[in-house]
Amino acid sequence: MLTRSRITPSPNETKLLLEEQTKHRRRMRLLQVRQQGQVIAKNIRSNVEEKRSNALQDIASELNKQHELSKEVKYANIKQKYAKGLNEFGTAQKDARENCPDQMLIEAMFQEQKKIAKRRYCDAVNQLQTVRSIEEKKQKDEVNRRKLVSQKEKLRAKHIAMLPNPENSTKDSTGTSQENSGNATSGTYQSGCSFVERATGSERNAFDDARAAALKEEEIILQKKQNQLCTENAQQERAHFRHIAALQQTRMENEYRSLENDLKQLQKKDALKRRGNVTSVCATPALDVSLQDLMA
Repeated sequence: MLTRSRITPSPNETKLLLEEQTKHRRRMRLLQVRQQGQVIAKNIRSNVEEKRSNALQDIASELNKQHELSKEVKYANIKQKYAKGLNEFGTAQKDARENCPDQMLIEAMFQEQKKIAKRRYCDAVNQLQTVRSIEEKKQKDEVNRRKLVSQKEKLRAKHIAMLPNPENSTKDSTGTSQENSGNATSGTYQSGCSFVERATGSERNAFDDARAAALKEEEIILQKKQNQLCTENAQQERAHFRHIAALQQTRMENEYRSLENDLKQLQKKDALKRRGNVTSVCATPALDVSLQDLMA
């Protein structure tokens, strides 16, 4: 019967055994390195947590100191204001008694202002009456001018209607020259010509006067229209400028209101933030518990 000690392994078996031993050593080395890395990481984590806790404690102590200082300053200011208010108690009533307004002086000023207002009212009424009288006078002058022009036109038409027809006058003169003698016919013809010349001269004078009056009236009307156009243009320009100024004013007021609203909202947010900071800082008893929670 063969024993175990007498069996000699073959070269392949020895090779396999050596490879298994090297693999086992390599596996053990990897486990050792992994364990060492875990230990090092644990040490690093513990150091970081310790530093973090120390930093948080330092910050908490600084915040507590700042809070205590701010509380002391506020307490001192409030105490000073309270003492100042106690010292000034009753001064407002005393000042009001000392500075009592003079009723006689106020009444005299009121009467003087009333007189000034009444005088201004009278001046404005007088000015309005003068303006109205001037306008009425202009209207009356215009009506009278038109009446005069119409009368002159009527007179001119009347003179023109009174003139004899030139064809009838020539026929009458030729008929009388054939019936009567040469001397008589010549005399009557000269008298007819002189009548026609006088009539045409009066007609020309009336026509010239009427034409001049019409031209004058037309110039006055044109001047009035030009003045009216100038005043309307000036009023439109002033209205346009007033409109622009009003728009700018409304835009500025809206911007001012929006800025005020934004400022109020920012102040509220700042106040809420400060209140939250103060409440968080004032909660010092629960600070250690929070630090332990953070460390855990």
